[in-house]
Amino acid sequence: MRKIGLTLFVALFAIAGCKTTIQQTRLTEDKLVNSNYPAVADKNNLSFAYARPVLSVEADISEELREGLYERLKYQTDNIACHLYGELDKVILSKGFTITDRYRSLKYMTFTEKRNASALFYPEIKIKIKEKSDIDEDSTLEFKTSGTLEIEAEINIIMLEPMSKEIIWIKSIPVDNVVEGFSYDNAFWAGWDGNLLKRNINKFKVTRGTKHTVPENMKHIGTLIDSIYSEIDNKIIEATIAFVDAEEFKFLNSDIKKLKTIKRY
Repeated sequence: MRKIGLTLFVALFAIAGCKTTIQQTRLTEDKLVNSNYPAVADKNNLSFAYARPVLSVEADISEELREGLYERLKYQTDNIACHLYGELDKVILSKGFTITDRYRSLKYMTFTEKRNASALFYPEIKIKIKEKSDIDEDSTLEFKTSGTLEIEAEINIIMLEPMSKEIIWIKSIPVDNVVEGFSYDNAFWAGWDGNLLKRNINKFKVTRGTKHTVPENMKHIGTLIDSIYSEIDNKIIEATIAFVDAEEFKFLNSDIKKLKTIKRY
């Protein structure tokens, strides 16, 4: 009887000490299109400064998803910001506007640059990713996380007067929220407390992804996020083409002049 008990203890300890290895898989690279835009025949007399997109990502997700997808999210955020910066520059010039200066953002403009710039044009993108999930244990003591991932985006293209920071023109771009179901196997270490076999979700280990790969069990989640980023990129370019034109901006000159006359120094 004592021998059977010892065998059971060893077997349970072996299960508890085994780590599940999650393989990495390479995601298909997003090929954001670089286009040429036909220029208008004549230049208009409107000019403004131009800044990189202001892009923020708020991720209310588990430690496992954060570990597996962080590098990919960071890479895609930088990727879309750089792509939009180049593409919108070309769109603006093609419409006959003059870009007086290009900046990383408003906070990198000096006092003199803010005073001399008639206005500053830039896109603003806010992405929110929220996970709702539960962890279940199957008969083999393996763990599976399942639930939903909700992704929403708020997109605006903005023109503001740099000195006052007053928004003088804004166009909101609708993007449908996405709610997608998911599940993935957890890599984990199980713990032994001397009497009972216990698993602690805080001890789950997930192999960190890179900017080009994610853990195999999270590939579908990475692909979903990539597709949302591509949609955002396309919508901003399309909106800039549709709404940014001389007729739309003509009335702004009087507002800019009024704001510039307010003494701020």
